[in-house]
Amino acid sequence: MDMKISSNYAKLLSLLRENSRLKLTDLSVKSGIPLTTTFMNLERLERLGIRYTTIVDFRRLGFFSRNKLAIAVDKQHRDALEQYLLSSVNVNNMYVINNEFDFFIETVFPSKIEFRSFLDKLRSQFKISLIHMFEVVADKKRESFNLF
Repeated sequence: MDMKISSNYAKLLSLLRENSRLKLTDLSVKSGIPLTTTFMNLERLERLGIRYTTIVDFRRLGFFSRNKLAIAVDKQHRDALEQYLLSSVNVNNMYVINNEFDFFIETVFPSKIEFRSFLDKLRSQFKISLIHMFEVVADKKRESFNLF
């Protein structure tokens, strides 16, 4: 059920992206949308599957190794690798991508040692044909797309 984003929904989503813990009355005041309309709009967004989440500073939680990986795997191992990555607690985000790669993942580990162990396991258990790795050194902009 796709919907076109009206200015009211865009205002609410933008405010929630800034602070997903805003009270209903604060959302109404800051958006300029009447309280009952704000409530009904939020209910509709929730029915559409819109979730309110937290952006985590992993370093403050003791996860100092963040990496992005583009992975190409032989076709016969693709499903098994996908299931392995989906079940890994250290894979924070995972995408199916095109061109020469199959998956793009973001990993979080306490240190580079655990990350290297994860890589060794990937290479030994699955027929990986290509991996491009990028260590995340600093966040400059995250989750800041503004709908309004």
